[in-house]
Amino acid sequence: MNIEKIQDLAIKFRDAADRAFEYGAFGQGYPFNNFPHECCDDMCDLFGQLLFEKEVPVYKVHAIYRYDNWAHQYSHVWLALEEGTIIDLTGDQYKNDAIMLNYNIPCYIGKENCLYKLLNFPTSRVGEYA
Repeated sequence: MNIEKIQDLAIKFRDAADRAFEYGAFGQGYPFNNFPHECCDDMCDLFGQLLFEKEVPVYKVHAIYRYDNWAHQYSHVWLALEEGTIIDLTGDQYKNDAIMLNYNIPCYIGKENCLYKLLNFPTSRVGEYA
């Protein structure tokens, strides 16, 4: 599957999640009751499984940004293709957070940008889906 098809699939997947949240389909259950906040790991699992079923090799990446003399931290999870392309379906959870650059892209597919440069300590690839 080429990157354009993966991007199209990711955008449709995120749009479906937005509509499900808007219509209350997630109910009151954590973490989706606060979508997209705190849903990055679960969204990666769901979309990663979809890519696995389409035989696309993908990895889940866990990363941490520590600030304020290491006393506080943010964690985030996204998917990465073998060549390093980032697939992030919940980056907009930081849109109202200046520490996280008010990042407001709900579905990002691309190379490392300002947000992912923050989230670099430590990073690890876990759980290959394919």
